[in-house]
Amino acid sequence: MNGFKNFHIYPIFFLKLNYLNFTPQNSTTVTIFQVTNKIESFVKKLEFWTPYIENNQPEIFETLHDFLCETDINLSQDIKVQVVQHLYGLKAAFNKYFPKCEKGDHWILFPFSKKYFESAILSVREKEKLIELKTNSSLES
Repeated sequence: MNGFKNFHIYPIFFLKLNYLNFTPQNSTTVTIFQVTNKIESFVKKLEFWTPYIENNQPEIFETLHDFLCETDINLSQDIKVQVVQHLYGLKAAFNKYFPKCEKGDHWILFPFSKKYFESAILSVREKEKLIELKTNSSLES
């Protein structure tokens, strides 16, 4: 357990964060909705990982799991608490810096949907233009 005292929890998240960080850059056209979906997915994964750590199932983080297997060490309660706190902190930070898109903006994704037209936060003129767009059958196809 001596080699584990100075273990830092942060490197176990780097691979997961790098995937999130580079995913939008691989595409030439990225919308705010695609990025929002990726961030929402990552926040849900943070929530998903928490019980695994709490229940002493570190295989959710391959690097950490490999380290523990190679060194024949178990996660101490203190380390589990630190990891869980870090997961909660990441979730809070993501929710603060990347708030969810407003429902009134979903008409952009579904411009032909009546449901999203009604909830769209647009001026009268903008709604008129959207009606023109919605009724253009060549655009819809």
